[in-house]
Amino acid sequence: MVMNEVQQAYLSRIERLEEQRSLALRRGKRLMWLRLLSFCAAIAALFALFSISVVAATAASLLFLALFALVAIRDVKNQRHISYLDNLITINRDELAAIEGNFAVFDSGQEFFDVKHPYSYDFDIFGQQSIFQMVCRATTVSGKRALASRLQHPLPLNTIDDNLEAVAVLADEVEWRQDFYEAGKRYSASSSNIKSVLEWISIPEKMFESRWLRAILYIMPPITIALAVLWALDILPGVFLLAYGIHLMVYGKFGNGIGIIQSKVSRADSEMRSYSSLLLHIEKASFDGPTLNALKKELELEGERSSEVMKELSRLVNKLDYRLYWPFMITLGVLLFWDFRVALKMEKWKRKYAPLAQNWVDAVGEMEALTSLATLCYNNPDWTFPKICDGYFTVDAEDAAHPLIPKKQRVANNFRVEEHEKVLLLTGSNMAGKSTFLRTLGVNMVLAYAGSVVCAEKFWVSYVPLRSSMRITDSLVENTSSFYAEIKRLGEIVQAVKEGERPFLLLDEILRGTNSNDRHIGSRALIDLLVEYGVCGIIATHDLTLAQAKETYPEALTNYHFDVQVDANDELFFDYKVKTGICTSLNASILMRKIGLKV
Repeated sequence: MVMNEVQQAYLSRIERLEEQRSLALRRGKRLMWLRLLSFCAAIAALFALFSISVVAATAASLLFLALFALVAIRDVKNQRHISYLDNLITINRDELAAIEGNFAVFDSGQEFFDVKHPYSYDFDIFGQQSIFQMVCRATTVSGKRALASRLQHPLPLNTIDDNLEAVAVLADEVEWRQDFYEAGKRYSASSSNIKSVLEWISIPEKMFESRWLRAILYIMPPITIALAVLWALDILPGVFLLAYGIHLMVYGKFGNGIGIIQSKVSRADSEMRSYSSLLLHIEKASFDGPTLNALKKELELEGERSSEVMKELSRLVNKLDYRLYWPFMITLGVLLFWDFRVALKMEKWKRKYAPLAQNWVDAVGEMEALTSLATLCYNNPDWTFPKICDGYFTVDAEDAAHPLIPKKQRVANNFRVEEHEKVLLLTGSNMAGKSTFLRTLGVNMVLAYAGSVVCAEKFWVSYVPLRSSMRITDSLVENTSSFYAEIKRLGEIVQAVKEGERPFLLLDEILRGTNSNDRHIGSRALIDLLVEYGVCGIIATHDLTLAQAKETYPEALTNYHFDVQVDANDELFFDYKVKTGICTSLNASILMRKIGLKV
């Protein structure tokens, strides 16, 4: 399947969905008229037959009202179906935009942005037009965190192949994936209320350990209601107020505890309905594989469905929120101990299912991460599944390109690192493509370690820690200059290497904040360190004299470069292709001449 076929598949799906939507809209108009006619018929029957027979008039009117109710129920279902179709149409249109490089409608993962992370800031993993935004199809907080975790921390080595298999299976399940995504979008599942709910679930509640409290909750309401009736009949005047006072005393002593519970779970019912719907989709799924089966196993219950159990908690949370409506509470709420009785049911739910709730939420998050990666796989059929190699350190990439660059503008490169190579020096002129090349390798390694397809025709890589120093900024808050920030970053790398870590390093124009002599001395010292400790890294630099280190380390150091071509009119041409050897064509003087400087 080539890219045009993927786009055509989305377009065909949109066309089918719009046809179904048109049918549903026409059905809705018919149902609207049926509701109106059945209601009018009920009124007409009542007036037309009342003078003949009250029984006949009532029966006929109730018959038409029953028809009205049935039509209304059918209409509500039809409206939900229209909303479902609208969501699916939007989902498919968003995927078409994503294929063209527009990810603006998807979550950017800005909350995971971390300039101190070993590589995510340098490789645009989070933020606008980032890797996360390109990949993310998660609607829940747990799903976004699961995906972010994969991009920040490589999966365990022994799980990557199983995850790749799961991605391959889910990539073919287009309709299931979109239904799963729609189920999450249907409710407000993007808030962090679920975190507060899980905190409440994890803390034992001691308030309901009091037997006399539980007794009062069940005994007092019917007694107080009976006394209210007797008071209305002027049989036992005033006694009702004494009973009602007991209710108020209970609220005075324990009401704060109910308020604490309510503050933890308030307005989380919609979010939990979303989790319930997502759990149901996972339970009903029929696909197979170690990772997917493990996820489904997390949801197994004896004689129950985890989706129904989560839905029950959603209902209870919704009922507890009734205490926010004071007209209800001052009339029936206090009289019935409404919130106490709901909280007691929630406590019983907690005691039974607390150990499982976190697993269910995590299972939903993992599935959303997998479906996000599966969508990336489906949208990019020309990408490949990576292979994780043994040993330290090797990369074998063919037609590797940067996934955030639109397909029509990408320039792919072949690149291979042999195990004996330790320092790869990358020279080249400004704008020739050195930084993009480093990010191409880094981003594809991040995707490979996350269990994803990569933007290449072939990508074999060793499983190692990844560190970079490319995009360094100063900080007014921490009172640090960009040079000192870079020194700190390089210091972290040096410390990690000396402590035994063997990462793969991607370094771009290091020590750029100092003079050329100090920069050369520092860069050469770093090369010596990497060779001494057997650590592999690519260093991009304008300092051509560093290439002379090849004479010192003929086996361990290899020179690569990007060059620039200049025509007769001093116009620059870049092919963005990596080549072996040292760069001999620089463009700075040409650019300076173009702005009027005599050089």
